Amino acid sequence: MTKLKKILGISLLALTAICAGMTLAEARDTAGPFEMALRFTPQESVASSTPNLGLGITDRPIRVVLEDGRAGADPAVIGESSDDDDKLWPVRATTPVVPWANDVLVKTANEWGIKTADSAPLTLAGKLTRFAVNESNKPVGSMYNADVKIAFALKDAKGAVLWEGTAGGDAARYGKSRSADNANEVLSDAVKSAYADLFGNPGLQDA
Repeated sequence: MTKLKKILGISLLALTAICAGMTLAEARDTAGPFEMALRFTPQESVASSTPNLGLGITDRPIRVVLEDGRAGADPAVIGESSDDDDKLWPVRATTPVVPWANDVLVKTANEWGIKTADSAPLTLAGKLTRFAVNESNKPVGSMYNADVKIAFALKDAKGAVLWEGTAGGDAARYGKSRSADNANEVLSDAVKSAYADLFGNPGLQDA
């Protein structure tokens, strides 16, 4: 092999290494927002996932209404995700958050024997104040944490407040990096725990 060929070969290897390094760096830098569709997939790992209901609470139907009370300019942003370089990216829901949370409220209430109807004289009005999932990247996989908080008021047909209070739930799980499945699992457990906290409230049951 001539000296010129050796020089060309070394130069080609160096260029390949540089390109590979740039590609890897670009891949890290362009991890981008973590986008996910919301799905209700509770894992039944929450100790308080089912409320203790008193006598009479399942006798009368209620109308449930949920509105957004979260801070932040973009309602689709529901948390943060860190990459291999510990850079934070927003977690964005491609599903409208409040309608999804309202559907889950109706679904879980019905499963627990609580009747819901749009024409019911009692209205349970909720304001979603926190709905967050955070993914912390680890050497292998990620840790997911979810936190849900909602303020509620029970009102009669004339709008008088019969009871008001707050409910909350949280959940954590180790899983795969940037996994929509794992994120949905902790969010589902947290929101179900919050609703169990709500319906298990003695003040609400008395009202």
